[in-house]
Amino acid sequence: MPGFVIEYNRRTHAGQVTEFPSSREATEFRLALEAGRTDHDIEIAAVSSKSLETLKQTHSRYFGKLDEVIRRHVDENFPKGVSVPTGVSEDEAIRSVQEQFQKAGFGCPEETARRLVQEAWRRAE
Repeated sequence: MPGFVIEYNRRTHAGQVTEFPSSREATEFRLALEAGRTDHDIEIAAVSSKSLETLKQTHSRYFGKLDEVIRRHVDENFPKGVSVPTGVSEDEAIRSVQEQFQKAGFGCPEETARRLVQEAWRRAE
């Protein structure tokens, strides 16, 4: 029967699952992770299950809250207003926009930041 290792952050409710061909391999991996663990908010469990789908049903607390966690994180951290600097080069403005997103815990690809800068500058004309 396959084995699974669940790494679950009790604080953020973020999780990761790794599948192994056997429960023995999963247990060995769990023990190795436990030996190197420095964050005690991370729970590490080795579980045998017929499939990932079954695991999600039998251990739903590790999986059920992800949508809620993502929604809350976005609501609490997504920049409500992005400040686009003027009087600087486009590259500097792009970096500033990207830094604002990064500080809030979000990525902002260069092309997305460029479109935001160009649109803000167009509206300011």
